[in-house]
Amino acid sequence: MDLSFVAQVLPETNEAGELGLYPAQISFTVCGTSVKQYVAYGFEDAEFDADREFGENEFSYDERHADQMTKGEEDANRPIWDPREYFLLVLSHRIRQVRLEWEGLILTVELAFTMRMSHPLRWHHRLLGVLRRTLPVLEDILDVWDIFLGANGDYHYFSNSTAGSDASRFPKMLHNINKEFEELRRLHRTLSRVQSQCEKEETSTGARMMQQNNYIAMLMVQWLGPLGLVISFFAIEKPIMDFKHNLVSFAGFNLVLMLLVHLVRVVGEGHMYRPQWCGTIATRAKIMRDIRRANVTRTATGEHVIQRRQTHS
Repeated sequence: MDLSFVAQVLPETNEAGELGLYPAQISFTVCGTSVKQYVAYGFEDAEFDADREFGENEFSYDERHADQMTKGEEDANRPIWDPREYFLLVLSHRIRQVRLEWEGLILTVELAFTMRMSHPLRWHHRLLGVLRRTLPVLEDILDVWDIFLGANGDYHYFSNSTAGSDASRFPKMLHNINKEFEELRRLHRTLSRVQSQCEKEETSTGARMMQQNNYIAMLMVQWLGPLGLVISFFAIEKPIMDFKHNLVSFAGFNLVLMLLVHLVRVVGEGHMYRPQWCGTIATRAKIMRDIRRANVTRTATGEHVIQRRQTHS
């Protein structure tokens, strides 16, 4: 996915290279007949990273041999014999790799969005497209871990010891893995918040653009429309009405048409364009009239007099 539009608003726009997002998957499984006889298989998408390929000169029986399953973090010449422990060890390294990739993406997107004041509507639309494609992927990762920890999940597979294995290290390893997933949850909340704010910004930006377009259209109708009509009328060789073609008649016709257009707007839109002072005067007049009616009474002879009111107890 092309993220060049994100790179354009980042402070590091002068850095070499292109900014993009590559979907990738890591798969790892262990299978065998017992804890002493098993095989581990690992698969990783590395097409976009040529340096991830395992070279012939990296293999050694004597010196340190980078274990490709653990992203080169462990020494393959010092193997883990317990398949369950080895599975958790590989998972801890790989989920940290996944978390770092998501962290880099989300921090970059969040930084770009904080500078949203200068972003046009198209920029928000493109960013929303990226977020709507990436958020479900992160949600799927978190759902898989929730299933793993569930009542019927595979978490219980690591709760007991078997012959030749020691399960005392499993709780700590699982705790460290869970911390990585908790960090992924925090990143998911951050990305969801950015998406929500981006949707609001897109809506408000679109509303502002619509309001601006309506304002421009209104100006054209009220000012440029009459001007163009008067110019066309003056361009007629034999006009219907006989009048002198001079600056005074030109300005007069233009003013009359502008007033007519404005009058049509006022009548058509009703009280929306009524000056505020009109409503204020009407309200105050009504209050004064109500007060006068409350303070004036009629006598037996039919005369109007001010009614005496008690002002204190």
